Amino acid sequence: MSMIFKRRLVVDTKYQFRQAALIITANVLVLLLVAALLSWFYLLVWDGRVAYHHNPRVAAYLWCCLAVVVMGTTLVSLRRSRMTAGMMRKMHGVLENAGQGDLPDREVQFRKKDYCREIALPLNDCLDQMRRYQATVKELEAGFDSLLGMLERKEIEQDEVSQCVQTMADLLKEGGKSSETL
Repeated sequence: MSMIFKRRLVVDTKYQFRQAALIITANVLVLLLVAALLSWFYLLVWDGRVAYHHNPRVAAYLWCCLAVVVMGTTLVSLRRSRMTAGMMRKMHGVLENAGQGDLPDREVQFRKKDYCREIALPLNDCLDQMRRYQATVKELEAGFDSLLGMLERKEIEQDEVSQCVQTMADLLKEGGKSSETL
């Protein structure tokens, strides 16, 4: 399979080829039904003599129609399923990386022809919230390290410890909505 073909049409082979197989199967069944109806009409409805002197090319015409329909539906199916498969593959990669703590540096965008490309806005909002949580956690870690250092050196009083802990608890409750440092 050439790289251009794979880049343009096939993004997720498992999903896209299953989708194409389903559409091809449906079209073949419809074509067989039409062929059965045509042959019934051709042999029984017209004059009985036609049944014995029929056109031998009818079967070849049906096979050509079948080939054109199968090829056409395969290409259409691959192009249309790419609109879903590409977006889902990209979203899967972003979410998998985000689950490991590796958030993308820029906003997630999908291609203009992708289905449901409006899902990029809530996905980006979710990633922004996760970035704020990461920043909050880093601030809390720095605050706790600073507080522990001060406690070890006995540079801080009990009232100041309570105030610092309350500030950190408030920051944690806000969930990263503000970016105040301790």
